[in-house]
Order: sequence, then structure tokens, then C-alpha cells
Amino acid sequence: MAGGNTPRQKMINMMYLVLTAMLALNVSAEVLDAFGIIEVGLQQTADIAKTKNAQSLQNFAKAATDNEAKVKPWQDKAKLVEEKTNEITDYINNLKLDLVKKGDGEKTKAISEDGKILPEDLENKGNTDVVNNMLIGGNRDGQAYVLRNKIEEYKEFIFNDILKDLDAPGLVSEINGLLNFDFNKKGATDVRTWETFTFEGIPLMSAVAMLTKIQVDVQNSESSIYDYLFTRIDAGTFKFTELEAIVKPISSSAIVKGGEFEAQISLGAYDPTQSFTATLNGGSYTSDGSGKIKVKRRGDAVGMQKISGHIDFKGPEGDMKLPVNFEFQVVEPNLVASSDKMYVFYLGFLTSVSITIRGVNF
Repeated sequence: MAGGNTPRQKMINMMYLVLTAMLALNVSAEVLDAFGIIEVGLQQTADIAKTKNAQSLQNFAKAATDNEAKVKPWQDKAKLVEEKTNEITDYINNLKLDLVKKGDGEKTKAISEDGKILPEDLENKGNTDVVNNMLIGGNRDGQAYVLRNKIEEYKEFIFNDILKDLDAPGLVSEINGLLNFDFNKKGATDVRTWETFTFEGIPLMSAVAMLTKIQVDVQNSESSIYDYLFTRIDAGTFKFTELEAIVKPISSSAIVKGGEFEAQISLGAYDPTQSFTATLNGGSYTSDGSGKIKVKRRGDAVGMQKISGHIDFKGPEGDMKLPVNFEFQVVEPNLVASSDKMYVFYLGFLTSVSITIRGVNF
């Protein structure tokens, strides 16, 4: 395009190239400014995630004051996650600061006193050499490769140490989606990896925004892990909606006159919507709409009668079985007749008599 037969034509063609370059620079500046806006938004998102995660850790601490034995195992896991996450987010943050300093110099105005990057004050937003040298490296050994290894180790720690033996396929899938490096694009002459595809040849401002995006992804993973661990605190706890006083005789429900009845009173909780079955002395029963089972037994034999079996129901972590044992006493009917008003009976006179038969209702 810069060629031509006359000096005038060559000059016109050169001016056209300069104009095209200037237009390209204007578009590039607008794009870089847009990445600056994205960076500011991502910083705000990172701050929100940091605040949320700090609140989650406070929730663990508060719950531990109420029931330390139940909460502490999950709180300890959360603290380990916090430690590992901080290591990566601090590394990414220092990486961004180093990029800006190498691009603008140690005395750059693009870093605030509290360590935040100020895109509007970044002078060399379009610098690609700094990104290539620092993140990619001449021998494909730059900081982008270190970052990937750190995040892969982070994922391995979460999956093998924090979520081991826990049924959390949804969480595993979410983390794999957020921290995904499965990129291997084959080109005509080379194979591009996640590191080269993400950072090779991109401007400084774009690299900073991309690093902040990765930082946010790690923090979002941290947040999801905290949420899951907190639900595990009550995962094995039954949920009940009704309370009822339960009276259980300690000795026997049948006593003689002058005897003493002793019972144990406790508070029972149940869920009327929870259906369950019972197997008692070989018979099967199913709970009714009130969440209870009524058992009837005829007293065909005198003496202590025992009923035993088990209840089958759905617990928080699957099928459960609870043993059932109770007894009741069957006695012979005992008729007692007594005069209400006189101690003797006289022939021809009406006498009021009360009759009581133990075990028989009138």
C-alpha cells in the first residue's frame, strides 16, 4: 500500500498509512479505557466477595459459641480454606502491582495508597512487552504458569482435603467451572495453552483486568465452599415441627390401693408430615396423617406382655432404623362389691351397693 511510481503517490500512500494507524490507536485507546472500567467493576466485585466471605467466617464463630462440638470440625475446614484462598488472592494482587510498576515505573500514580490499581492513572495501558516478559516468559516459564499451578494445587486441596468423603458433586462442578484451564487450541504451527491464549500479546490494562477476574473466581469459589460447609453443620440434624409431652411409667401402670405410681415425663418432638413404618412382634404398621402409629393389643393372657420391634424412617442422611421396646400388664378381673350406706344387709330392705371390677370399664 505504501508503494507508488511517483513521489507524490508515495507521499499520499504514506499519509494514508499514518491516518489508518492513528484511527487504530484511537480505537485501541477506547478499548483499553473500557478494560479500565471493567477493572474498576471487578475490584468492587472482589471487595463484595471479600466482605461476604468474612461474614461467613463470623457465622461459623457465632455458631461455635452455641454448640462448639458440632460446629468446630466444619469451622476448622473453613479456616483452612481461608488460609489457602488468601495465599492465591495475595499472589494475584502482588502480580498485578508488579505489572503496573514494570509498565509505568516504581513511582507510578496508578497505585493508590491502599494498594488498589487506578486505571485512569495508568499511562502505559497498551504495553504488551511487560505482559509477555513477565507472564509468559521467553521459555514459557513466566508467572502465568506459576499462577496456574497454584490454582491447580488449590483445587486439589479443596477436593482431596476439604470435600473428601462428602457428597458434593454440584460444588465440585461449580469450582471446576470457575477455575477452568482446559484450553488447548491447535493452530497451524503451534499449540496454544491457557497461559498463552489468556495473556500472550495482550495489553497491560487487559492483563490486569484478567487477573482481577481470576481473583474474583477464586473468591466466589471460596464463598460457595463456606456456604456448603455451613449447611453440613445441621446436615445430620432432624427437623421437627411439633412438640408433645410423653409420660412413661417407670415401674408399672397398674398399682394397688395405697401404692405409689412413678412416671417419667419428657418432651417429644415429631413431624406430622414424616411418614414411617413399624414392625412390632411381626406385624407391620404405617403412620397416619398425624405422624403417629396407634397400636392395639388384646389382653388374652395374664401377666406382663412385651412388644418389641423397630421403626423404619428416612433420616437426614438416608434410611434409618430405631428399636422399639415396651410392655404392659394384664391382670385377672377382680370384683369388689360394697354397701354404700350400711355394713349389713336386711331381708326385705333395699340396699345401695357399688361394684368395681378391675380391668373392666362400665
